[in-house]
Amino acid sequence: MKCFVSFLELLASHNEEWLIVLSVSENENLDNFIAAVSTYLRIKTLKIEMPTTDELLVYVKNKLSLHNLSVNDKNNEQIKDTIEKLKGNKNFDGFKTLDMLVQDIVYEHFCVPDSQKGELPDDIIEKFTSDSEYANRLNGKKKSAKTIGF
Repeated sequence: MKCFVSFLELLASHNEEWLIVLSVSENENLDNFIAAVSTYLRIKTLKIEMPTTDELLVYVKNKLSLHNLSVNDKNNEQIKDTIEKLKGNKNFDGFKTLDMLVQDIVYEHFCVPDSQKGELPDDIIEKFTSDSEYANRLNGKKKSAKTIGF
């Protein structure tokens, strides 16, 4: 606690020069945290809601479009289901997780010889569906092994 108090004192000494943003998850100790910080800094609490799955889908599609890639309506639904599953994971890190998803889709697509820009083929999207090995790995669930794997 002593280090945290020193940290708050440092922040308070620059209160007029800096805009300080502290991001915390909501939990049972939040009120105590706010009370402790309030003794050193002026606080304005902002609650930021998680974007909807539809909003996150738009984000993914926009990121894919930066690589000149798009998805058809059927694949929109599959990616939406994947996003929904990823959101349910305790390790979901918002846009960082979605950026990784986009990077993995782009990588997978352009590893295929003679791959083209444009609409992503179904076989690429199938590797990223909500029940795919990819989504299960990110959710910490392994499918049962059929081989020992030496």
